[in-house]
Order: sequence, then structure tokens, then C-alpha cells
Amino acid sequence: MSARYGLLGEKLGHSLLPQIHRELGGYEYALMEVRREDLPAFFAARDFQAVNVAMPYMEAVLPWMDSLSETAAKTGCVNTVVKDSEGALHGYNTEYYGFTRMVRRSRVVVSGRKCLVLGRSDVSDTVRTVIEDLGAS
Repeated sequence: MSARYGLLGEKLGHSLLPQIHRELGGYEYALMEVRREDLPAFFAARDFQAVNVAMPYMEAVLPWMDSLSETAAKTGCVNTVVKDSEGALHGYNTEYYGFTRMVRRSRVVVSGRKCLVLGRSDVSDTVRTVIEDLGAS
């Protein structure tokens, strides 16, 4: 078995996550650079326990999920994949909760207001969903 935990993405050489997880969590966390055309083989092997998913794969991983959390289904983006004891893959969008908390903690009021999200990406889908759920028009 390769690394049990890691970051799945296309180009990850800049990431400091392996060092952060090793220092703070005390476990190995691998950078799993996978080309888009190799995603089917990566998910068929299921040779991990859990992976975080980096752009641009947050939407691309959806076909291999056996289930989606409510926020992952709502946003159409998965940034965390967990394999259960049966081998099923469950997709989550934890960025939804992080961004919601950031907005609330900063006391930014979006309810009833017009908001502009610049850019079009997996992350902007999550941001748009959060601000709509918080009442932005």
C-alpha cells in the first residue's frame, strides 16, 4: 500500500502539506500527483485511506464517489475523499464550512445584498453556494 493519506492533484510541488501533517499530526501525508487521464486507475486502485483534492480535480473526482455529503452534492465539488471499511468512497466539501465560518466570524453581512464572485473555478462554486445560502441575492 502506498501512503494512506495525501493530497491528490495535478501539480503539487509547491505544497507544504506533507511537512505540516508530519509535524502537527505525526503521520505521513503524501503528494499524489496524478494526470487527469490516470484518475480512473487511481480511483480503481483505492490505494489510500483518505485524500484531500486540489484544483483542478474537485469536480473531476465526482464520478468515482460512492456517496456525496450534502455540501458536496450542493456545490458539485469534493475536496476530501474518505474510504470506509467496505472500500466505498465518500466525497465531502469541507471548504463550504470553512468559508461559512470565515464570513460569519468576520461579521460580513451578505444577506439581502448583491455579491460578485470573480473567476470560475471549483472554489468559486463553493463560495457562490455559501453566499447564496447566507441570503445573498
